[in-house]
Amino acid sequence: MKEYRFAPNNLNYISCDRCFYLSHHHKIQFQQGFPTVFSTLDKFQKERYINLTTKDLSGKLEEGKFFKVPSANEKKERKKAKKEIYGELDLPGKVKSKNLLDNKNRSFYLEGKPDLVIKFFNNTYGVIDFKTTSEVDKTPHYKYQLEAYAQIFENPGVMPQIESPLLTPIKYLGLVQFTPREIVNHDHESYQQNFTINHFELTRNEETIKDFKNFITKLIDIIQMPTTPNFSEECTTCNDYKKSLMTSGVSG
Repeated sequence: MKEYRFAPNNLNYISCDRCFYLSHHHKIQFQQGFPTVFSTLDKFQKERYINLTTKDLSGKLEEGKFFKVPSANEKKERKKAKKEIYGELDLPGKVKSKNLLDNKNRSFYLEGKPDLVIKFFNNTYGVIDFKTTSEVDKTPHYKYQLEAYAQIFENPGVMPQIESPLLTPIKYLGLVQFTPREIVNHDHESYQQNFTINHFELTRNEETIKDFKNFITKLIDIIQMPTTPNFSEECTTCNDYKKSLMTSGVSG
């Protein structure tokens, strides 16, 4: 039986059947990648909070601590000292689910790298993603990404060198959104800038889990279509491509 792989971060902003089909089958990427500066911001934001507690990140969160990914040197030293390579609050750099089934009993699995994973002191868990963006709540756009990580931790799979940890129940999913504000200090080589921080929680219940499974089922339906889906009138990429075909005199 064929197994379909989905990366949580690639589940955002899928709105066109044709574009998704071409992306999956022919590796055609219609959306430009995010500038590397966002990855840099994400790295420093994570490094700022990873050794603190959840209350340092937001007073809205339950008390808890963040999981860390041990470095290669840390793992080497632990192995040398005959210690466990992964401690209670350690995660592998990449996590993977076991084989799951969509609504039509087709097999798929999820694999990716989460931003921040929390162990709350009440023995529940959470997943948070950092976004540098506006102050508008972006959880509707990232709900499938966040739920995918919840699915991974509640249904962990085995990777080549380690099994993903079982973290259940996942009770909190949310975004921390950093919005740039005024520059408060500068010289000829650098400047300091304020950021507004907003925290948005994503409700997780039976309906949202069902919605996620319906979404994956739809994606596999599209992948299994015998021919490329038609152009979508609502898709900017499809419309731009049709215009370019008309201009060049080529039929689509």
